[in-house]
Amino acid sequence: MTNLFEIPAYEVTQIYRRRWDIEVFFKFIKQNLGYKHFLSHDMNGMKVYIYMIIITALLFLVYKIRNNLDGFKIALLQFTLDLNDSFLRSIVLLSGGNLHAVDHLISRHF
Repeated sequence: MTNLFEIPAYEVTQIYRRRWDIEVFFKFIKQNLGYKHFLSHDMNGMKVYIYMIIITALLFLVYKIRNNLDGFKIALLQFTLDLNDSFLRSIVLLSGGNLHAVDHLISRHF
């Protein structure tokens, strides 16, 4: 159904097809990437949040392709574990292995 009577039926179906792709994408990010609602109410904050979600989805897709992973849940778990491992390695390297330096780094940045 549409109220766009001046547009040919073919164009209306193309518009709805694109809209459906957008709906599927938002369903994916809501169900799988933790997107529930905007964390900001101004336009810039909303844009930044959407860009972060899109970048996360793209990074995950690249990760899956580069690691020849199928499915979603196991791939997401592996992606998360690898990210955590990478963060921990960075913290240890930045602190020189000193636990007191780790506490200092964490308190300074978080």
